Amino acid sequence: MNYLNDFYLFSFFILVSWFCIKLNIFFSNKYLLVDNPGNLKIHIENKLTACGFSLFFIIMINLLIISTINYFDIYNNYINFNIIYIDNFWLLSLCLILIFLVSILDFFRDIPALTRLIIQISLVYLCFSSTFQNEITFFIPYRLEILLVIYIWLTVINTTNFIDGIDGLLSIKVLIFSIGIIILHYFLIFEIPLFILLTCFSLSAYFVVYLFYNKSPSKIMMSDIGSIPVGFLLGWMVIILFQKNNWQIPTFLLMYFYLDVFYTWAIKLIRSESIFKRHNDFTFHIAIKKGISTNKYLMYVLFLSLLNLTFMIIAKKLNSLDINILLLSLSFLSNLFFIIIIRHKFL
Repeated sequence: MNYLNDFYLFSFFILVSWFCIKLNIFFSNKYLLVDNPGNLKIHIENKLTACGFSLFFIIMINLLIISTINYFDIYNNYINFNIIYIDNFWLLSLCLILIFLVSILDFFRDIPALTRLIIQISLVYLCFSSTFQNEITFFIPYRLEILLVIYIWLTVINTTNFIDGIDGLLSIKVLIFSIGIIILHYFLIFEIPLFILLTCFSLSAYFVVYLFYNKSPSKIMMSDIGSIPVGFLLGWMVIILFQKNNWQIPTFLLMYFYLDVFYTWAIKLIRSESIFKRHNDFTFHIAIKKGISTNKYLMYVLFLSLLNLTFMIIAKKLNSLDINILLLSLSFLSNLFFIIIIRHKFL
């Protein structure tokens, strides 16, 4: 794509996102779609929720554009790009629709956690056919690798869902991931699959607008209706990037969010506590409970995310195994240090 057409596309998604979010807020108000405070929740006031309806509409528009490119080649006049086609792309749309419907049902009827997990595993396994399906590593047997892919995908889904309750945190995660990929492609001239790039455009445009309404004190929350589908889509993108030998992108850009969850799970397992039972023991919960303001905590996370983005850019640019290991270690240790400081000492 040339830069002008990219600007038009981004502007289109900005305008549509703004309209959809305003409409979502109107209907959430009208039908009293409200998230009430609770013992395991951070917010102490009722908040409008179910903004996932507007996000899902944007995701569907994006997938419609990608599908027409993937199957019909009708945008050749506008795209100066080596298009990478993908088989069974329609499965991604089908699985996203199904997980969106399940999330709506869960929002209104509370599906048991085990049932939700089984559904997610089934849809991830089905949607695996919409990836390139080539081996990610050369040392893990392919069948075991499929299990690893399912685990990584489920982790992305649920880490995305966990952070929805903190004002602005979900937006920071998606924006860092999307904008990091856009920077790699346009400023460092790394080839990114077109469908990944278009998805980054739509998600970054949406979450720029959503952040305006979700910043502290937020006007509306996403709820499972949006956080689960966007987590599913991010998981699909993560697997595609791994399969295209771009493992540095998701590993660095999502490092903090992975590490927070794994650290919390490790502590709970050491204490013989269930990791499947709902709790408020993640680092972002502890930070708020210790009196750190939401905006201050977000600034810490934003700084770490930008540091991880810098490490990722250097790793991709130098493309050396030794440098990758060094930068990965620095990223891991800096994020772990922050988590330990927040959890065990007031920052």
